[in-house]
Amino acid sequence: MILLLLAVMGMQAQSQVGNQSNNGGTEVYATQSENVQSDNGDTKVYDTADEMPAFPGGPNGLMQFISSNLHYPLVCEENGIQGRVIVSFIVEKDGSVSDVTVVKSVHPSLDKEAMRIAKSMPKWTPGRLNGKRVRVKYTMPISFKLQ
Repeated sequence: MILLLLAVMGMQAQSQVGNQSNNGGTEVYATQSENVQSDNGDTKVYDTADEMPAFPGGPNGLMQFISSNLHYPLVCEENGIQGRVIVSFIVEKDGSVSDVTVVKSVHPSLDKEAMRIAKSMPKWTPGRLNGKRVRVKYTMPISFKLQ
């Protein structure tokens, strides 16, 4: 049996927020961070915003999207490869996802699947700072576990 653990971390201000739940081995939580990159211009990417980006349907919607679309790579399943891949991406002003990168690699096949899922996500509700839409960096760990 394959158990998929999903941990979603939204970067915001300082302490932990959001829901902690356990649905059949799937966990969703959000934490907050305090860094803001200082950069002039319209292309500035923030680590935090007054209103953080939100996936349609919230954390439960994100959890359902990933659970429904993620496929454990056969080579990893056959060889007992498991672990947590951390992907980072930018939620653009229009809600689209861009600049998907692997922050922590486990295995090329798991990394590729985590990136595929991140790139295939529908548009998010964009982040806002001082009432204006801004680009926000988002980090999402996805744990692959065989059981």
